[in-house]
Amino acid sequence: MQAIPPVCRLTLVLLLAGGLGGCRTLKKESDGGEASTPAPASSTLPVGTVHHIDGTAGFVLIQSSRSLQIEPGTILTTYGEQGEVTARLEVSPARKGSFLTADIRDGAPKKGDRATMEHSPRPVVGGGPAFPSGNDAVQVLE
Repeated sequence: MQAIPPVCRLTLVLLLAGGLGGCRTLKKESDGGEASTPAPASSTLPVGTVHHIDGTAGFVLIQSSRSLQIEPGTILTTYGEQGEVTARLEVSPARKGSFLTADIRDGAPKKGDRATMEHSPRPVVGGGPAFPSGNDAVQVLE
């Protein structure tokens, strides 16, 4: 039988401990209101890298390897090689393939800077079923 290296065991323990801390149940409020769970803390999601900068027109092209549905008006933050904030951008509606455009709000982005966005999940509200029962329900095909 092959022994598990200590580093793998430590990683497994940390993953399990972190996962168990995130378990929550829905509670009914005492005043008869709807059940809700607190909104999880926001997280920073990587969007892509700055591919082209047009300083005179005030916009950048960001190449994204992810197929995120980023709404126009979303604020992005760019980071340089040392992790310092270089600019704040506002996503514009124009998209082409893996490229999205963003207007420069402040700062001076550089080619190759990493672009990120803050994501705040919506809280779960209501005491209804966890899955919709109508025709619009999401189906998982196996």
